[in-house]
Amino acid sequence: MIESSLSASTLILDILAGASERRLPAQHIIRAGEIMGLSESTLRVALTRLVKSGKLEKQDRAIYALDTTRNRLQLDVGDWRARMGWMIDWHGDWVLIAESSQGQANATERRRHQRALSLRGFRQWKPHVQIRPNNLAGGLDGLRQDLSALGLSPDADLCLASGLTPAQSDRVLALWDIPALEQTYQNLTETVETSLARLDTLEPDAAARESLLTGRDLIRNMLQDPLLPQEVLHDASLRETADAIARYQDHSRAIWETVFESA
Repeated sequence: MIESSLSASTLILDILAGASERRLPAQHIIRAGEIMGLSESTLRVALTRLVKSGKLEKQDRAIYALDTTRNRLQLDVGDWRARMGWMIDWHGDWVLIAESSQGQANATERRRHQRALSLRGFRQWKPHVQIRPNNLAGGLDGLRQDLSALGLSPDADLCLASGLTPAQSDRVLALWDIPALEQTYQNLTETVETSLARLDTLEPDAAARESLLTGRDLIRNMLQDPLLPQEVLHDASLRETADAIARYQDHSRAIWETVFESA
């Protein structure tokens, strides 16, 4: 049996996030575990724990579904394509987040706070000040709600800033390695094309395994993208890459549906 690099819980959450309705029968989840080198007993223990923790709901007798109302991060994974619709025209202003010293926060709260900022593309500009372009739909209020759901500290203050000098703007934009981002887009697109060509040469189980592991990495990169304005990137490489990854996910779903049908 092929050893999997994924834990049982991670596999379950990922396979459900990738399912078209975010719900699957236990039989299909067990089949996925078999392909990824995980035993049925291990999967069933993980299912029970995920239900108890509120990350999954058990529906009917043996149907499991993601409970995204209590798992905001998993909603990001499942809805990664929607991120491309978050970006609006940028008018040169910025969102600032002033942080407290966080000395009273425990390690878990601090980690969730930093993860929230990272997932929404913020970078540290000054001590205890994070910044990003104000180009996300929903404005300041929408971003505040979104970050709070992801774990932003309630002590953090959000505001808008405009009127930066050209020199200041250049220094702020340098916080993001834009050439590296554009190279990443190129690399991801090449990964999609290379893997798509190889998937058609593999047996169904092997193709399912590769498509899941490769797809996880592709989507992880999309979730970590800062969603910088096109006025900064000066090309459509991000959207082109997202379109390529969406095609890959669709192909992967078709492979897994075939595997499940044969179970």
